[in-house]
Amino acid sequence: MEVAQNSCTFIPVRINEHGVILDPGASSALRDAMGDSSAATDLFLFTHGWWTNASLAMDEAKHFSVEFTNRLLQIASQAPLALRLPASSFALGIHWPAMLNDNNPRALVNWLEFTTFYTMEKRADVVGENGVSSLAQLIYRVREHAKGELRVHAVAHSFGCRVVCSALCTALQAVAKEFGAVPGAIRLNVVLLQAAFDHNYLEREKRYGALCTPDVPLRLLATRSDEDLALVRLYRDAERPLHLLSRAPNLALGAVGPSLKSVADFGGKDDVTVKTGLTYSDVAAKNARLVVADLTPIHREYPGRRHAFCGHHSDILSDEIYQLLAGFLFRP
Repeated sequence: MEVAQNSCTFIPVRINEHGVILDPGASSALRDAMGDSSAATDLFLFTHGWWTNASLAMDEAKHFSVEFTNRLLQIASQAPLALRLPASSFALGIHWPAMLNDNNPRALVNWLEFTTFYTMEKRADVVGENGVSSLAQLIYRVREHAKGELRVHAVAHSFGCRVVCSALCTALQAVAKEFGAVPGAIRLNVVLLQAAFDHNYLEREKRYGALCTPDVPLRLLATRSDEDLALVRLYRDAERPLHLLSRAPNLALGAVGPSLKSVADFGGKDDVTVKTGLTYSDVAAKNARLVVADLTPIHREYPGRRHAFCGHHSDILSDEIYQLLAGFLFRP
């Protein structure tokens, strides 16, 4: 994804249900991209959610990458100094098995996919902790003695947000132990598009609480929408049995946004309302570590994009989203 040259270097990385990387050349490709004299300044990592197969997931990631690159090129041509756009970059597309039969989406067994909610929920964390975290740790090791800053942009959707958050929490703990502290030369930007995990998981004492630690150079953008039926209704109902004993609210981050304590642990938040006419400049002015974007207005403007089963859960490929990400990821 090199904005200056209108090209997109996209590397697919397959990881199995145990978190084992199946592409032997993935680590060397990542090392080569960061280790030579023309090392990348920006690294993008895309991760999909539940109920998708390898071919569709990679096609959507490539589509997102290409469309987003085109939007950045347009911004660069119109206002080259408005954002700190990538000078040299590449993208990793992480695929993990999110269906019963990942190789054949038409297989009869996939009609039972709705029964795998808890399996895939746990699998996403395992893939992040064991597989993606090893790639994240490799980034820190390769860049330990490199000059200049590297920006890592992790963009995830639905259960893919669990993959990314689990990976970064595991990697940050390992890196801090190995180096004594998290190196400041690597800046982390995390984008959680309609995250399918509990709205309090970003609290300091919760599952992904390591992300809010003040000494970690990280900013996080989380989207939410009242029109996301998959999270507003289905996630809530599926999680209800797991919350009976704790009596904790079973609300998804992508449905209601982060909990009040999550916001406090991040040191506050900035809010963005996404609707027609939003531009990157509306978002670049936000400087909080945590930014929460409400997609409800833009979803209601386009009822034709609403899915009968999951609402606007996967309605994330639009110009407004690209503008949102451009302003968040590349603010001056």
